[in-house]
Amino acid sequence: PTLFRSLAIGCRRPLGCLVRGERAWAVTGHETNRSNPRAWQEVAAIAIVVTLATGLLWLLRGELGLVWDEPPGIERQHAVWNWIGDVFGPSDDRARAFSRAGLARGWPFAREAPDEHGPVYALLSLLTWKTTGWLLGPLRAHRLATLLLFALMAGLVFRLCRVRWGVGPALAALAALVFNPRLFGHAQLATTDVLMACFWFFAAYAFLRSCETNRRPWLFGVLAGLALMSKLTGLLVLPAMVSWSLLVRPR
Repeated sequence: PTLFRSLAIGCRRPLGCLVRGERAWAVTGHETNRSNPRAWQEVAAIAIVVTLATGLLWLLRGELGLVWDEPPGIERQHAVWNWIGDVFGPSDDRARAFSRAGLARGWPFAREAPDEHGPVYALLSLLTWKTTGWLLGPLRAHRLATLLLFALMAGLVFRLCRVRWGVGPALAALAALVFNPRLFGHAQLATTDVLMACFWFFAAYAFLRSCETNRRPWLFGVLAGLALMSKLTGLLVLPAMVSWSLLVRPR
């Protein structure tokens, strides 16, 4: 919600400039109408710094203990991996994998508690576990997916604020994000909350940029869907963007 409010506040100024006939500022000029090839370099640089700083913290501090909802999530990832093994295994295993019982066993998502969440968080965590588990160990590898998305969100927050208000406010926003103890702590866990929050912010950012540029409006739908498939509360990004459109969207 705080990040969404910053998006809404950031769009009042250009609207006021247009109403008063003043010169439009950064978001209505070069940044809006043309993609900047250096934009993603800036985002990636911030994301890399956040990731490496957190990795250094892991080395110095040691591993965080398991939280209560991590073990069931990791078990679901193992169920998906075993199902994938059956799909590419012998024909009998493949047939069982696509049976009703096999699908229920291999994809324990979007059901009653404790399997109420969608599969996105599990698939991303499974990916980092299988690609970096040999280097980081199983628990940190499972948690790496959350950290990488959080670092990408930090880069986008910095970019969003720097373009609109300058380097000083952008650094302040970045610090407020990464030094929030609870948020930064959750970014180091293999859980759904921060992953959903990241996709929520990505969807809001994509919606804002599509309103400014009239380009890639479909991207908001994809990212909002990923937020919803990470955790059910991701659905709230839809009324949030509708409210923003009605109240503060530049015309």
